[in-house]
Amino acid sequence: PLLISGATVGIEDGRSVSVNLNGEEYSAIVSNNAWSVPASALSDADLQDGQSYEVTADVKDRAGNPAVTATSTLVTDYTKPTLTIDNVADDDYINADESSGNVLISGSSDAEDGQTVTIKLGSYTYTTTVTGGVWSKQIPDSTISQLTDGEYFVSADVTDRAGNEAGTATRQVIVDTAAPVISVNTIATDGLLNSVEQNTDLTISGTTDDVEDGQELTVELNDQTYTVNVTDNAWSLDIPKEDLAALTDATDYTVAIS
Repeated sequence: PLLISGATVGIEDGRSVSVNLNGEEYSAIVSNNAWSVPASALSDADLQDGQSYEVTADVKDRAGNPAVTATSTLVTDYTKPTLTIDNVADDDYINADESSGNVLISGSSDAEDGQTVTIKLGSYTYTTTVTGGVWSKQIPDSTISQLTDGEYFVSADVTDRAGNEAGTATRQVIVDTAAPVISVNTIATDGLLNSVEQNTDLTISGTTDDVEDGQELTVELNDQTYTVNVTDNAWSLDIPKEDLAALTDATDYTVAIS
């Protein structure tokens, strides 16, 4: 709430202070060399956002001597600051390698330089400040290593100099430190490629564990590289018969999956 107040010297208690703001007159009573116009009286001041207003105050002592007019400037700012959070660990996933080190949490805000940003990750809270429209904080490995696998929300809050609170910014982060498992089914039923099978496309397939849908696998055979995407922890790839024709008879080949 808006409150206008001030002090006096040599003014008796009970004297009326005349306060002018935006063409409106308000009054306050001196008590113990202090005075104030309550917020309730200023509720209809009709002050517009982003404006600068002059406030003046006048008073006379009991003998009728006027004090020098006191002036001050009031700047209005009703606009909430912006606040965003960047991707965490590049992709919003904290993997096994990243969980053993510091993780940078950063973002942007148009709050003034020096304004405090409060960051929460799980049950942990950190603070940093806005500088040049951005903010960042290294979350130490002592915290990151305590996060068990699962989903977390990073939140950030900031208030501008005028006291306007930005809407809380949030970003979901997934901690996944379990190594994925990839397996390949027996190729050509028995692991042997006969002349009939060499003349048709060859299906190579397998399963995965802890690999998200859409993740790309790389399959290598005879210096040829193929890619396939995981769906429901399974994958399947057809090797063209033209590539099979390049395989030498009675030769062992390794199919590498990564």
